[in-house]
Amino acid sequence: MGETGSEATSSTTSDGAPTSIGGATIGTSSDGSGTGGTETGGESSSGEAADEWTMEGPSTCGPPCPVTWVLDDWRHINAGDDLSQYECLTRITGSLSITGEIPPDSLAVFANLQETGTWFSFGNNTLVTDMTPFACLRETEALMLDALPGLVDASALSGLRSASRVEILDTALPALPAFAADFAGIEYLNVSHNPQLEDLGSAAEWPVLASLDVSFYDNEALASVEPLAGLFAAHPDDFRLSLGELPALTDLAGLEPIRSGWVSLHDLPLVTSLAPLVGLESVEVLYLHTLPGVGSLAGLEGLVSVGSLSLGLCTEFGLEDHGLPMLTSLAGLDGLQAVGDLRIRGNAGLMDLSGAPSLMTMQHLEIVGNPQLTPEDFFAFTGMLTPPVEKQFDVECDE
Repeated sequence: MGETGSEATSSTTSDGAPTSIGGATIGTSSDGSGTGGTETGGESSSGEAADEWTMEGPSTCGPPCPVTWVLDDWRHINAGDDLSQYECLTRITGSLSITGEIPPDSLAVFANLQETGTWFSFGNNTLVTDMTPFACLRETEALMLDALPGLVDASALSGLRSASRVEILDTALPALPAFAADFAGIEYLNVSHNPQLEDLGSAAEWPVLASLDVSFYDNEALASVEPLAGLFAAHPDDFRLSLGELPALTDLAGLEPIRSGWVSLHDLPLVTSLAPLVGLESVEVLYLHTLPGVGSLAGLEGLVSVGSLSLGLCTEFGLEDHGLPMLTSLAGLDGLQAVGDLRIRGNAGLMDLSGAPSLMTMQHLEIVGNPQLTPEDFFAFTGMLTPPVEKQFDVECDE
């Protein structure tokens, strides 16, 4: 990136060694070289005014600084704090949290920042529309953008090379940000409460570091998760996925690579088929509820074992359409042999429990709030199971 803007204010000793950079007073050693100093404002890990820091050479990204510096501490910065002291800061060894109504021109003091040691958190700001003040950010363990309702452009993060955890919450972004071509990879992704989000294409280029935890929740314009297929394919046997409250999501295309892990699908009114779950074989958890368009479990034929399987949901308010109202049987679970915990709750159209002929091993069974099922249906189903099984049956939701 080219260097732009004016040079930071600095002062020097008689032999030219810097004594201050952007409000930080620099100490000198016996030979006159800069060694460190004190710096105030915000909240530090020690709770004291003084922090350890070291000088480095001229800036390599952002506005020209003849000398830059590294803060060996963490910072929580609020609106109203004196930000001038962070001029020419390139790295902070701990976490950096910036919160509150700080104008973009004031945030420009961070234009040289390239790295945080743990997380970089930015939020609770209605004034910011883009991430330009942080265009030099290259490395962090976790990137957290939260409560930025005016943020419509995150393209300034295109140089980010490392952030294994990414959270994007309550923004106006229409698309996930694109990171650097050599982006190291991701292991946690939470994208929630972004009403304008439609495009997940950038995620198709992200490597996966290890087991992956992905959540997309309450993104009302999101119509497809198919671009995520590459993430799912990278680690199909160790995955945690939650999709919920996505009123525009038309189908589950993209989930085909997933074979095991943890899967929760709920409040997806336009989804009518579970066919993209065809790859599931053995999962720790499979939660399906508030899927009003799903009338069959077809697509789950390859599922052999589940630690906890939940079909539908009862709430303290009763049925309230939290189940799979069009589901009439368990057809589709043809290959299922063992379940640790099976809960079938709040499914108004469920007429019988046929469709899982191979299921014989279970530890706990709860069938409640399915008004068309009878005790006879329940006993016929449990009669095929190998005892002992902890059982519960009730026509009404009683939670």
